[in-house]
Amino acid sequence: MPDPRAPRSAALWPVAAVSVGLALTACKSAKTTDMPDIEGWSLADIEAELEHNDAALSDAGIMIAAAATPPTITHGAPNIEPEVSDQAGGDEEPGEVDTEVDTEVDTEIEPEAAPESSPEPADAPSYAPAPMSEPMDYEVTRRSGRARRRDRVSARRRLAREDVPTRCERVCDLAESTCELEAQICNLAVRHPDEPRYEQACLRAEQQCAAASEACERCVD
Repeated sequence: MPDPRAPRSAALWPVAAVSVGLALTACKSAKTTDMPDIEGWSLADIEAELEHNDAALSDAGIMIAAAATPPTITHGAPNIEPEVSDQAGGDEEPGEVDTEVDTEVDTEIEPEAAPESSPEPADAPSYAPAPMSEPMDYEVTRRSGRARRRDRVSARRRLAREDVPTRCERVCDLAESTCELEAQICNLAVRHPDEPRYEQACLRAEQQCAAASEACERCVD
């Protein structure tokens, strides 16, 4: 007597095979689209990734401009040579010179004593708090610039998307990954304001992102 469960089992095999295939495809797709998360990376790992990205950009023909060194400003007081008096020696008699000098000094000292109590220095501290807003403005400008660059790169990639990746598409792919790396590094730098190496890594990543974005925008296949 045939087993009544046999036809039912045979009918379920194609459905199971399709389900397994879709699951494997979804896992593979998720793996390829995941971006690296540098949240737990050390500074050495971040700097090594920047070195690797430098090499990738160089292989793609993208040159990174070096950061300009700000000029050194000295706040020392200027050297002023003392004036040489012309009244050191002459044909006049010493007695007459002493009498005239004493008279002029005695009459001019009292009127000049009043300006010494001028209240102008008391107003100086009111201008000190103004520069405190500059770091915040700089950070806002830097973040908005990163967002604009990422938007331009994404738009350029959508226009260049084809079945076979072109050179410009590869350049724009590299630009997008570079700018995403820059965003993560600079976010870490904001959370570590007392560590200068984070800020240096952020500036370096910004240079890479700017150069790669410009190369993507100007690329012509």
